[in-house]
Amino acid sequence: MKAIIILAFLFHIGITSYSQHSPFIRLFDTEGKKMGKGFLSGLTDSSIIIMKASEPVEFIFNRIGTIKTRHSIGHTALISGIVFGGVLSIIGAATANPKDFILAFSPAEGAALGAILGFIGGSAWGSFFGIFKKIIAIPVHADHKQWLNAKKVLSGMMPTP
Repeated sequence: MKAIIILAFLFHIGITSYSQHSPFIRLFDTEGKKMGKGFLSGLTDSSIIIMKASEPVEFIFNRIGTIKTRHSIGHTALISGIVFGGVLSIIGAATANPKDFILAFSPAEGAALGAILGFIGGSAWGSFFGIFKKIIAIPVHADHKQWLNAKKVLSGMMPTP
């Protein structure tokens, strides 16, 4: 029962903290190479400002080919694996019983097994849900008219203060 309450609490914290952020975006040039990535900070008539390592970085629209929202599937799988591995390692260490007759294991063994199984299961979980994650690709192609359309879409995604 305690495990269910802890998992529900962690799930609530994750959803609440995620919903208060600006959207994560990735910028690609006209050749498809990644120019930058970070959280959307601001928009002007000719540029986009993203926060990269707590520093604002400005990109002019005539260098942008495509703007994609959200993280990649690999990022989702990695973060899910780390979270699941951490939670299951704690549960594995807490449920250890070295004097058990059939399945005896120490807290260290329980933590290690929980971390390994949690990382594998969490990565699979994150990969599965990463496939269904709606990633919006906004074409700009260094065109001012398309930039103004992209700006409308992105301004709707920014959180209101």
